[in-house]
Amino acid sequence: MTCGAQFGGGRVYCWIDAYWDGLGAKDAQKRVKDFNSKKYKSHRRVPETLARTFN
Repeated sequence: MTCGAQFGGGRVYCWIDAYWDGLGAKDAQKRVKDFNSKKYKSHRRVPETLARTFN
């Protein structure tokens, strides 16, 4: 199950889910960060390193 899925997702529910799983503060913070981090900042631009792999 993904982070906070039983509550509909979201950052606050991700924290709740992490604590219910018995994680400590640092581990819960890492889980929330991993869940909320985005790979790309722009939906219109592909990073140069990724573009090179297609050439």
